[in-house]
Amino acid sequence: MAKPAPKVAHIKLPDPLPQVLEECHQLIFQLQERILVLEKQSRRQKRDKFGRSTAQTPANNIEGPGKEIYDEINEAITTEENQKGVCTAAPAHGGGGRKIPQSVPEKETVQHKITDEDTLLCPCCRVPRTPIGFKVSTQLDYIPARFESIRHVEFKYSCPNCKSNVIEASKPLQPIDKGYPTAALVAHILTSLFAHHLPFYRQEQIFANRGIPIKRSTLSRWKNQAAQELAIVVKRMRELVLKGKVVYSDGTSMPYLLKGSGEAQRGCIWYVGGDAPYPYRTFVFSEDETNKHPATFLKDFTGFLLTDSTNKYNPVLKNIKEGRDGATSANCWAHVYRKFEDAKNAEEKLADYAIGVIKSLFRIERFAQTQSENERVKIRNQFSLRLIERFKGWLDEQAEIAAPTALADAVKYTLNNWIALTQFVDHGFLKIHNNDSENALRAVVKGRINWLFAGSTTGAENSAIVMSLVQTCIGLGINPEEYLTDVLARLPATPISQIDQFLPDRWQASRAKSPSSAAAPLQSISA
Repeated sequence: MAKPAPKVAHIKLPDPLPQVLEECHQLIFQLQERILVLEKQSRRQKRDKFGRSTAQTPANNIEGPGKEIYDEINEAITTEENQKGVCTAAPAHGGGGRKIPQSVPEKETVQHKITDEDTLLCPCCRVPRTPIGFKVSTQLDYIPARFESIRHVEFKYSCPNCKSNVIEASKPLQPIDKGYPTAALVAHILTSLFAHHLPFYRQEQIFANRGIPIKRSTLSRWKNQAAQELAIVVKRMRELVLKGKVVYSDGTSMPYLLKGSGEAQRGCIWYVGGDAPYPYRTFVFSEDETNKHPATFLKDFTGFLLTDSTNKYNPVLKNIKEGRDGATSANCWAHVYRKFEDAKNAEEKLADYAIGVIKSLFRIERFAQTQSENERVKIRNQFSLRLIERFKGWLDEQAEIAAPTALADAVKYTLNNWIALTQFVDHGFLKIHNNDSENALRAVVKGRINWLFAGSTTGAENSAIVMSLVQTCIGLGINPEEYLTDVLARLPATPISQIDQFLPDRWQASRAKSPSSAAAPLQSISA
């Protein structure tokens, strides 16, 4: 979770200036400390505005013992990978757009022939030339989406003799009660909003350009109604996430409008992600960022809670001194890396050692993630354990001698969270980073740039519901529009006892078993 920059106390120069030497020295020291803090804030602001969005220092850019450690670990892990036939090299980015995907159906073949008789005549023999071969090229065509009107005819039946006992066929339950959008249209609107970050005013313009006037207030109402239908699925996802061994969590701000306040309020979207057995990306909205909210949505969770060490999760964590049971804290090495990278950007050469160690841990982890949980623990104890033990000794030394700089801040941060940072060594199911949370929240941040704010607390809560399903689908490689279309069409008539079939991973598995389950539009519906 992003933390606000520390406030720097203003130092007012005395008038007249002190004449006593000791008082002058004290004033100089105060001014030096203030200058250091201001320089640190300035570097951070410049990096946030003009620097790279990724926090990665190439291995070639580090020097000294840190580089030696990384090279040693890289060589040892490469040997292990070769022995086990594992390849962990990152795939090259091809750029895309050079070949048409095979999944695109071929519409037609257009043959280009020369039909003019004079052109076909051979200039020397004066006989028509005949085909000797051909070359083939392909083009990717686009068919614009179109709207269709579906008329529902509900027949009535009565007894031909007594003309009574009338019965009537009824159409299936709809995602929007007494509304005219189909499940497919609602799914398209939700996907455009939460996967492609198109706010309602842009969707309103797009629909108007196609001759369909739908006001943004109507789109918002449909979103809220669909969210209420889908809420039961997301509630089940949240229940299952808390049954896992690990929960990944973080948060980011979400402005919302409060009636009568006159200005946007600062709310929060919390990410609560599950581990491998429950791969759900769920979001929870709260009206502020205080620690009372994690205590609510993480209530009774006793597994590992992987966060960025913010104190907002303290009420959830186990506390032996207070005799409080709860989750076990695990922290993120990527955040530690960023602290030392900030120190390196401040031209502090000592940071190279820490960066080399942490890059080595991630190099080990890239290999460990290809192995089973038990093998992962063995690899970490063989390579990572001795590395972090040496690192701990170095941190203790730096804590005693480091000046109050960015490096000292990074050392202090790491030592304060040391137990939580080293939990991964003996637990193969734990990751050493919380990047999954940050990647999931990136969708919220991108959307927030376009939405600006939620119209109400109810609207923000409903957005968190739909966002949970859309982002989970994206994480699992599911087309969210296809998923939402099917779920919104079938969910209203499904008993609560059968809700689990709509969990994204189980929905995906059922589709894989019977691809034909994606039924074509029905032309006739029997009552």
